[in-house]
Amino acid sequence: MIVLGGRTNTVGETVYMEIYETETSEWKKFNSVQRFRHTVWTVDANIYMHGGFENETPNIPTDSILKLDLVSYIKNIPLYMAKCEAAFKS
Repeated sequence: MIVLGGRTNTVGETVYMEIYETETSEWKKFNSVQRFRHTVWTVDANIYMHGGFENETPNIPTDSILKLDLVSYIKNIPLYMAKCEAAFKS
């Protein structure tokens, strides 16, 4: 499970992308895009994020689309890479 984006009650607080590993019941945190109230979808090992609000401009919506390469985040974690490769047969 991947949790991406969000907002806290503290202005400017960093919100990490978190991945939950079901076999070990552990969460791993990764630096990510600071955006909330957005839409997210995946295609293969890419995560796309559309719209929402950015921390720097929390009152102005954005219509940009960002592409995040999941492999770039997990390439140094063998268990995650193996699961990603199995899921996307790559």
